Amino acid sequence: NCIKNKLVEIGVTEQSEATLIRNRLQRTGGVPPILAIKDGSAASVFDNGITGGGVAAVLLEGSAWIGDNRIHAGDQRKGKAVWVWQGSRVAIAENLMDGYLVGIQASESEVTVCKNTIQNFGRQAIVINKLKKVRVLDNVAVTQDDKAVVVAVQGEKGVVTNNVLQRP
Repeated sequence: NCIKNKLVEIGVTEQSEATLIRNRLQRTGGVPPILAIKDGSAASVFDNGITGGGVAAVLLEGSAWIGDNRIHAGDQRKGKAVWVWQGSRVAIAENLMDGYLVGIQASESEVTVCKNTIQNFGRQAIVINKLKKVRVLDNVAVTQDDKAVVVAVQGEKGVVTNNVLQRP
């Protein structure tokens, strides 16, 4: 359990490697992310409960496999559940993301996003900008907003298929 740390709950930096399984990470308020994987580091992040976050619950500048996590904004209703920075590689699968403005935002990276459920988000559940390789498939976005979109892609589209918008 990592609860109410002043900065990040867990930081993986300086080309480190980490495996994070069955942790509870939580913080209210503040700007830092809950989990930061930076500086070319690599992480496997599975079956964690992540609550809160400033700019993001999970910030990635490196490589990661992020699967089967429950990522909740709590009462903040801001930021991103997962924010993928330029030059990163990530697979994001079978997560529940709840209450962030954006579920997943990625720029200029290699990204596979599949079988996630994103609910209580802003207008766009998944935002993809200028990616090198992109595969976004079989995701569900749950909202009552008729103008909401599951996937917003800027640049080459890659494989974007079978992503559905559902009402609660």
